[in-house]
Amino acid sequence: MIEDNREKRLRNRIFWTALTIAFMTISSGFIVENGFNYSLLTYPGIKFGSYGFQLAQIPSREQLGNKKLVILLGNSVYQYNDIPKYMQGIADELNAPVAFMNMAQIASTIYDYLAQAAKIVNWHPDMVVICMNEGTFSFDPRFKTDSDQIVFDPEVLKNMPASFYFRYFNYNTAVECALSTPIPLKRIDPLIRYNFRLYHLLPEWFLKWLSYPNDVNSKMRGNIKAIQMTQLEKSTGEEKFIVLREVLDIFQEHRVPVLFIWQEARQSGDFGVEYETIKDIIQSRNNALFADLTSYWNKETFVDTIHPNQQEEPRYAVRHYLLISKALAFFEDKDRKKEQGP
Repeated sequence: MIEDNREKRLRNRIFWTALTIAFMTISSGFIVENGFNYSLLTYPGIKFGSYGFQLAQIPSREQLGNKKLVILLGNSVYQYNDIPKYMQGIADELNAPVAFMNMAQIASTIYDYLAQAAKIVNWHPDMVVICMNEGTFSFDPRFKTDSDQIVFDPEVLKNMPASFYFRYFNYNTAVECALSTPIPLKRIDPLIRYNFRLYHLLPEWFLKWLSYPNDVNSKMRGNIKAIQMTQLEKSTGEEKFIVLREVLDIFQEHRVPVLFIWQEARQSGDFGVEYETIKDIIQSRNNALFADLTSYWNKETFVDTIHPNQQEEPRYAVRHYLLISKALAFFEDKDRKKEQGP
């Protein structure tokens, strides 16, 4: 009887010790993550895939000086070039009450935009700008920024269409992505690598463990999903149109105006009828506008067919700023007429 009691106490002690360690591990992850939150006012770019969506803090209207909040979604052109910085400089010089928040992520597809849209509508921006090209509709893999790691975030989950989860996830992929919400190991990974400069000091087994349950962030391979759009093949079929409509549905439901820009990029192949279908789907919504800037592309200033060189960046920014300003004015006028009534 005494032996049974001792064994029972030992088991209880082991159980509660293990539970405490697990709780402290998860809690410390959120504490570290929270401590490294950054404001987009001082950190205008997101460099680590969807981790930026977990870490970024959108400033309040008071912090913005009651300026109009314009969130930029795009690909590497907005993320790595100085386009958003130039646009904010133009707005400041003109005393225009506009604040650009750059949430762009390299190689984003329409699937990435779907998850990103579900996140940012909670911040009630005055307008969202989405940059696109043929790579936006390349679905191999569907998510190229690890945005799938935020689809079970409560703020995202409540805005995403249920059909998306049934269509995209199986048991394994759902478990993998759901684990990233309560156990933020993958989101801490880039902090340890880049903020602390420990990339070359940590052993491979540790980095692989830290990236559980997915090894896309292994030391040698890097984030293999963040590949250049020029290496992708466009997807065929109806899937691209289904996802585009889901993106538009989210913006429409939350009454957020959105401007789609087919950016200055020329890739091999003709998008043809599919391009026209995408354009028609966007223009059919009363809260969405579509603009095509491909006529400004030329091989001298876009040497890799997508990214502008330094000489072209200021002109690129001016074109986009003018488009965004016109779109803001259009939606404001539309709202004004709606309030006035017939």
